[in-house]
Amino acid sequence: MKAIGYSAAGPADTLDLIEIDRPAVGPRDLLVAVKGLSVNPVDVKLRAAPNPGAGRAFWALMRQVPWPRWALP
Repeated sequence: MKAIGYSAAGPADTLDLIEIDRPAVGPRDLLVAVKGLSVNPVDVKLRAAPNPGAGRAFWALMRQVPWPRWALP
């Protein structure tokens, strides 16, 4: 299975096409074939940040926002 990954912050040319094992699917899991994707400006800025901890700090702050949460049965 193919995936896009990166090991260091930087410009878009730091992205790599990598081959990974297909994940194991359990009885309550669903494996979805992705045919397209999008990247928003926040994703680009967090990946390109000179401080690798910037993304962790951003999501730590976002966890404090009272987003609606739904539980699946």
